[in-house]
Amino acid sequence: MSDRPVVYTPKRRRPPESRPIPEASLLHTLLHAAALLGYLAYHTYDSRHSHPGFPDLILVGHGMVCFWELKSATGYTTAPQRHWQAALQAVDDPHLDMRVIRPADLDAALRDLQGWKRETRHNGEL
Repeated sequence: MSDRPVVYTPKRRRPPESRPIPEASLLHTLLHAAALLGYLAYHTYDSRHSHPGFPDLILVGHGMVCFWELKSATGYTTAPQRHWQAALQAVDDPHLDMRVIRPADLDAALRDLQGWKRETRHNGEL
């Protein structure tokens, strides 16, 4: 046996702000924010029996319809997802928002949801 003392070295953990945000956490945050801001939200719980590539989250409210595909920081879009994105973007309507949301995009998405709500209040719509 060795006479050396055993030293416990804890694993280095990433600081919370640098840990990856899973897609499920992104979804939960957006669903919660949408509810608080008065948007209707739809998410297919189990997409295995749905049309391939359909966006993960649909939000409707305050004059907007959002089709959002959610991805982790390293997630990639599939060919069917890109097909849906192209078809929805071709609609070319300022009240339709189609985009891929990654954790880095969360703040911008939340600002947009708040901004659209503010715009409808100023225009007298609800």
